Amino acid sequence: MENIFFNEDGSLRINEYIMSQPSFIKIMEDGMITEEEIEEQSKRVMSLFHKVEDTFTEEQKLIVRDLIIESNTLNAIFKQYGMQNVIE
Repeated sequence: MENIFFNEDGSLRINEYIMSQPSFIKIMEDGMITEEEIEEQSKRVMSLFHKVEDTFTEEQKLIVRDLIIESNTLNAIFKQYGMQNVIE
């Protein structure tokens, strides 16, 4: 099975996936993000959360939950780190 999370060099493939995701491409094509696009994307994400909730085992759900939380924590601290370096 193909390694879906990592490149051959061990780096995460997440950014590649984001940039090639049809929803991201559609939202970004005009360079403006609207409230409607945010609402549509929110619905898409909620639908996927429901799918995980309905189909995964309890152990799988806990792993996914932790992955989502830790990924978003990394994203938040990375953004904060970038902002503090601009201020300095």
